[in-house]
Amino acid sequence: MNEALRLRQTVLSTVPYCDNTHYEGHYQQMLYLMFTLIGYYMDVEVHTPRGRVDVALRTPTTLYIMELKLDATADAACDLPIAKVAINFDSERPTLKDWKIE
Repeated sequence: MNEALRLRQTVLSTVPYCDNTHYEGHYQQMLYLMFTLIGYYMDVEVHTPRGRVDVALRTPTTLYIMELKLDATADAACDLPIAKVAINFDSERPTLKDWKIE
């Protein structure tokens, strides 16, 4: 992911100037285009009961959840703890069969 983001940093720095880039959504759309054009699944503004996830990116091996900021720091995007939750449903007893939380 570090190398992928370095490449996108280079590409974004070559985009010609335009007037309406001073909002987070512009950069979110640029990331969306760059990752989906090379074949990755990316979803933006994913609604949750507590708000929205800026970006969910799925590769064959990893799910990335991204919080985007504009004119802030990367640390400002890392305030909340992350929990991974895996859930398995049982179709015979229509309920949860097991789960794992990390």
